[in-house]
Amino acid sequence: MAVLNKEYSISELDRTFNIYERISGSDPLSKSQKTEQVYLRALLYKILIDFHCINTRQVADYFSYKGKVINRVSVLHAVRKINIYYKNFYDFRYVYNIYFDDKLEEFKEIEE
Repeated sequence: MAVLNKEYSISELDRTFNIYERISGSDPLSKSQKTEQVYLRALLYKILIDFHCINTRQVADYFSYKGKVINRVSVLHAVRKINIYYKNFYDFRYVYNIYFDDKLEEFKEIEE
């Protein structure tokens, strides 16, 4: 099991994680590779990175701490696909727009 760097608060990450689970209705620790699970997990990675100012390695360490072993490259790859997920999946857009407002104008025509 990975040991987390004490530069950030595990309890704060846990709080964000738990709130995200309730909002998205997904289980980020699931081993499922269903599309919905994959894109919602990617969104959680982005939320942890942006809201807690941690890097991809720290996200991977946090998930290892929670019991799901991933590597930083997997996190990076998932986060790079955020725009694709936003354009193609309504459920993703719905949850994304709860946390971020940077794409509302850019993709307004998608919702219409």
